[in-house]
Amino acid sequence: MSILYREPELDYDEMVEHVTLNYRVEELPALQATAGKPGERLWFIEDIGTVYVIRRENDKSSGFWQLEHQHPLDTVRWLTGRLEYTILTRLRRPHRSREYALDPELAERDLAVLDELERVWLSGTGPAQIPSLNIRIQEIEADLAQAKAMRARHLLTEFGDDPARVATELGVDHDTARDMLTVRDRYHAWIRRGTVKSREAFPVHTPTGATGLPDRLATRLMTAACGDEDVVPGKTYPRPLPAELAPWYVYIGTVGHCVAVAIDGIYQQDGDPWDYMAVVPVKTVLRAGWTMTDGVVVSPVPYEEFLGCAALDEDDTEL
Repeated sequence: MSILYREPELDYDEMVEHVTLNYRVEELPALQATAGKPGERLWFIEDIGTVYVIRRENDKSSGFWQLEHQHPLDTVRWLTGRLEYTILTRLRRPHRSREYALDPELAERDLAVLDELERVWLSGTGPAQIPSLNIRIQEIEADLAQAKAMRARHLLTEFGDDPARVATELGVDHDTARDMLTVRDRYHAWIRRGTVKSREAFPVHTPTGATGLPDRLATRLMTAACGDEDVVPGKTYPRPLPAELAPWYVYIGTVGHCVAVAIDGIYQQDGDPWDYMAVVPVKTVLRAGWTMTDGVVVSPVPYEEFLGCAALDEDDTEL
């Protein structure tokens, strides 16, 4: 998300004109009517995956108006938060909705909102990210498995482990009752198998020397910084590094000699390292400088806010 204009640089009407006169946008009337607060405006450019929003600063009713340029997935995130306990709840349980009983046309209006929300979401994914839909389905299936495991525990507590009794009490057949009782063990086994696979899917990286931080925290920070990068082990920097940077040295196949740092302005002590840690060319860090904050190397290196990563200066790469 980037802020293009804020009052009083432009007033509200001028922000509206800026968007409608300069960009080929379309409005999202169903979303705006249901998720928008008074005065908020929402526009969309589907083919390039771009959203423009006018809303109050810090989302407060008394804040200044500001015009924001957002990635579609960021927009979906806050829109979903606003719709969670109304439209999305009704769509999950249409047969239990009093509102649908009272207003038969409400479901069609809700589906129109969902259609616009899906369009925004899909515009931010692209062909290479379509598998994320499968991930979402897997997450829903995991939630369902957890709920079934909880039900199994309740059945075992109330009726014991006898499928015949469960079948009688619930009015189901014997095979169904047996499956309902044993699902908890299968769920726990699935979790344990997943734990093993996670170690294969997410390589863990440790600093090359003592950092002064607890080992587990230092490993977490280094792993977050390296992310999906092509880490090449066994490399060393050809010149001596400052003592504070040396433990955080890492060689990345596509970039070369780097240092794992926290991005100044993004770093928060209680934040998620995957949000603020990055591997940055050594030359970039030496030029930008750094401070030690909470035992972490924090550097004001250039940061691409829209892309959510450190900006790479090709002249600083050392392969």
